[in-house]
Amino acid sequence: MNRKWKWLRSFFLRGWDLEDYPVRTRRWGNAWTAQVQGWWHMAGRGGSREEAWAQLRQRFDEHARAHPLPRPGAEVPIKLGTFNDDLGNP
Repeated sequence: MNRKWKWLRSFFLRGWDLEDYPVRTRRWGNAWTAQVQGWWHMAGRGGSREEAWAQLRQRFDEHARAHPLPRPGAEVPIKLGTFNDDLGNP
């Protein structure tokens, strides 16, 4: 529900910030993860919830400076890099 709401809400916003994205935080043993739902490779990890959020914010801001942001709540596919063999063939 939160993800759909964030997606619908994004049509009424001019710009998007991390707070506009649906983020799930989870505890895994002694570590925490903060992850944008639908954009699964956009995540932060840390020893506390705050550290995980701080790392996620840093990664989000770095990405936002270099690339256009996907719509909040949308499914973001994982992009794989290109591969060139030793002969220079893609």
